[in-house]
Formats: sequence, C-alpha cells, structure tokens
Amino acid sequence: MAEPGKPASPRTPDGDVDWESIFDNPETGLIPRIQRSKTPARLRQNTDAVFTKLFARVSAPDYVTSFVEELNDLLPDDLDTDQMADVSDAIAKVMRQIKNERIAQIRDAKETAELGRKTGRKKDGRGNSKAQIKGQKQSGSMS
Repeated sequence: MAEPGKPASPRTPDGDVDWESIFDNPETGLIPRIQRSKTPARLRQNTDAVFTKLFARVSAPDYVTSFVEELNDLLPDDLDTDQMADVSDAIAKVMRQIKNERIAQIRDAKETAELGRKTGRKKDGRGNSKAQIKGQKQSGSMS
C-alpha cells in the first residue's frame, strides 16, 4: 500500500513492483530522467535524488553518502558535453545493474516461497526454515 500522498509503484500483472517500468519508462523512468539532464549540475542533482530514493530503506546511509561524494567528484560544474554524455551512460549502466538486482530479489523471494509451499515449511527472508531458526535461537547462533 502506498503512503498517503505518495503514488503507488507500478505493478506487474503478478502484483510485483514493476522495476522495468520504474527504471526504463521513457516518460517517467529513473534512467531517462537522468539522461535528460542538460548540465553537469542537473545530472548530479537528478542522480543524487534518484539514488537517495532508491536506497531510502537501506540501513547503511554511509553507502548513499559515499556514492554522492563520488558523484560530486565525477561531475565538476565545468565538465564538457562529450564527457557528460559518457558519465550519463555510465550512471545508466549502474542503474540497470541495480534494476536487475531488484528483479532478481523478487524472483528469489518467489522461489523461496514456492519451495516453502512444496515442502510445507515456512522460511524467513534468508531461506531458513522455522526449525532452523529455532535451532539457531537455542544454540545462540542467531545474529
């Protein structure tokens, strides 16, 4: 369910988040938004906003901060047009890797859920069955 005032993410027919659309839709996608940037400052600003939004739930804000600092170093305000196109293409390549990771996470979660249905075992997010989790708790090896 979307937060109040926040549009819902596009969904696939299966009800999953449609990462293809989120990243590559020509009008609303994150990658086209970045690639439409006309100046180094705008490219930096758009990339920073997209990256921060994508990793808003990451429990490692240092990761986002590190990326933004590197981005600022890569995109000086006096970057020439030819270099800007190369940097924009490199950012798009990284964004597609992130998209593919998100799609793989959905696929892996579905496979884990399907395996749980076939075996009759419930799994946690790491693929551990309830029996494994109980054993880890008893032995004190849960982290």
